[in-house]
Amino acid sequence: MILGLAAGAPTQAESTTRTVSLSASWSAVVYTGPDVAAATVAADLGADVLTVWDAVAQEYDTFYPALPAALNSLQTIASGTVVLLQLPAAGSWTMDVLPVSPVMTVQAGWNLLPWAPATALSAADAVAPLGSRL
Repeated sequence: MILGLAAGAPTQAESTTRTVSLSASWSAVVYTGPDVAAATVAADLGADVLTVWDAVAQEYDTFYPALPAALNSLQTIASGTVVLLQLPAAGSWTMDVLPVSPVMTVQAGWNLLPWAPATALSAADAVAPLGSRL
């Protein structure tokens, strides 16, 4: 199923980067930059764990920096992905902001979708395109 959501791409007058505050312990972040290796993100942020939801497989893909690369199911973080990360201390993540499509593919089962409406929207209006499938 394809879901259309309002999303605002940055204009030339807006910043093409953003900085997200991260909590000690777990944070959930919508990654907006170009595809990047999970190992690079973990090293740059000092993360203990990175994980993303794979809606097709209905399971988490995870990267643990302490494990050998072959044991990690998460290799690349794609733009528009919701990343769950665990940090030993609070910090921040500065990333590029790429234009995103306002249309997303929704799989049967659980989905973890990025949300960045251009204007405020009620929860009821946000899920209205899903109709009775929600």
